[in-house]
Amino acid sequence: MKRNLSNFLFLILVFALPPTWGQSKGTDLKKLSSVELQWEDSAGAFMYEVEVYNSKNKLLKKFVSKTSLFKFKSTSGKIKLRGRVMDAYGKKGLWTDMIETQVPPDDIKFAPDTSEISAKANTKTLKGKVNLSWPESTQAKKYLVKVYDKDGKVVAEKTVNKTSESFEFDGGSYHYSITPIGNDQIAGKEVMAPRPIQIDTAQLASERFDVVKGPKGELQIKMPVKPGMKVFGELEYAHHLAEDWTPVLKYSPLEQSIWTPDTKLKPGRYRVAFWVTRAGWTDSGKFKHEFVIKPTEPDITGQP
Repeated sequence: MKRNLSNFLFLILVFALPPTWGQSKGTDLKKLSSVELQWEDSAGAFMYEVEVYNSKNKLLKKFVSKTSLFKFKSTSGKIKLRGRVMDAYGKKGLWTDMIETQVPPDDIKFAPDTSEISAKANTKTLKGKVNLSWPESTQAKKYLVKVYDKDGKVVAEKTVNKTSESFEFDGGSYHYSITPIGNDQIAGKEVMAPRPIQIDTAQLASERFDVVKGPKGELQIKMPVKPGMKVFGELEYAHHLAEDWTPVLKYSPLEQSIWTPDTKLKPGRYRVAFWVTRAGWTDSGKFKHEFVIKPTEPDITGQP
C-alpha cells in the first residue's frame, strides 16, 4: 500500500514470523506478526524518525533509522504510523499525516489431508454430528467457521474462540472454511478446508408386518400404521421350479391396513415385499414373504 507522506513515501508490508526460540524459559513465545516499512529515500534526508500507534492512539514504538527499510513485531489489529525526516545537522521536518493500516492474523495452513469427515444421521434427529478442527493461526483471537452445501450455499456460520467446533447437519455433502480474526476485529483470509463432509441419512428401522389368515383362510398381511410413514411394496412371480423372479405389481403407496393377494393371480410361486418410507430418511429394509397360488383352489382361480 502506498501513500504520499509529504517528505517520504511508505510501502507497508505485513507478514507473520515464527517465534524466537532462543528466548529464555518463561518468555512468551507466542507468534507475532511482523510489519515491514519501506519508504523511498528523501533528498537531503540523513535519518528517518517513525512512530507507531495502536487503534487507541497509544504509542507502541518509536524508532530512528538510517535506511529506508525497517521491521518490527506487532500483535494483530489496527495500527497508525507517522514519520518525519532529519538532516545531517539534526534538523527535523514536520510530522506526516497518520497512515492507518491493519495487521491481520496469519492464514490458516491446513495439512494436505483430503480424507472425508463422515457421520451417520441420528434416527431421532435426522442429523449427523461432526467435529471440525483446524490449525491455530498466528495472532488469531477467534475464528469464523462457515459450512457450505454442495451448491455453495452457507448452511452454518459460527464464531468461536477455539480451534474446533461441533456441528449437526442433515444428510448430504458439505465443505467448510475458516477465517481467523485478530484484535480490533481484523479478519485474515478465508481458507477452505481440504476435507469434505459427508452425512449419511438415517435408515428407518424395520417395521413389523404380521402374516395371518383371513376369515376364509386367505393370506393376509397387516400393515404398520404410523403418522408420516408410508408403506410401499412389490410383488414378484416365479414358476414352481424356476429360480428367477419376475416383477408383477408395484404398490406405491398402500392405502389399506391389510394386504391380501389378488384373486386373479395365475398359479405359481409368489414373493411379496414391503418397506416403509418417511421424508428425510433412508427406506427401511424389506419385509419379504413367499406364498403359492394353487390351480385347484376355487376361491383363487375362480373355477367351478
